[in-house]
Amino acid sequence: TGEPVGKNAGGDRFNGAQRESVTGCGKGARLYHRKIARCDGGVRWRKVTAMRRLWHYLWPMPITVIGIVLALTIRLSGGKWSFRKGVLETCGPAARLLLRLHPVRGVIAMAMGHVVIARDDICLAQTNAHEREHVRQFERWGLLFPLIYSAESIYRWLRGESPYSDNRFERAADQAALREQKN
Repeated sequence: TGEPVGKNAGGDRFNGAQRESVTGCGKGARLYHRKIARCDGGVRWRKVTAMRRLWHYLWPMPITVIGIVLALTIRLSGGKWSFRKGVLETCGPAARLLLRLHPVRGVIAMAMGHVVIARDDICLAQTNAHEREHVRQFERWGLLFPLIYSAESIYRWLRGESPYSDNRFERAADQAALREQKN
């Protein structure tokens, strides 16, 4: 119904209304086969990306829940918290006590899934890139991360190396912090 205004990839003629109804994406493209693929691919890509993002939260969820309980305790004891870029960050007096009990002496912050606990705001700012890398490691390894991290520490200790500073996960977090400092 109307004047033919273009050709599809097969050489068939169609008008703008047909192009719009066939592609569902408007009248902008000349080759509607390519446009259909682009539109469908974009929808699929968004769905895959959304599912991947959801998985990054669900996979380490049990560890994150423990972190949330600790963050709530810190908050109720007079600490602060904020939610930035998908991570709950908390600090305060109870966090200082908790970090003093950490097996590695001198720890000023730690990640538990999507929760970062630090002694104070200054420590939170200083360790932001380092702890964000640990959050990405939790996203990648999920529930297995504490076990794999511990196994790596034991392996380094048995080799006579530092279980903390020679741990591959700590080195990766340190490298992420250095990259951010350069930017």
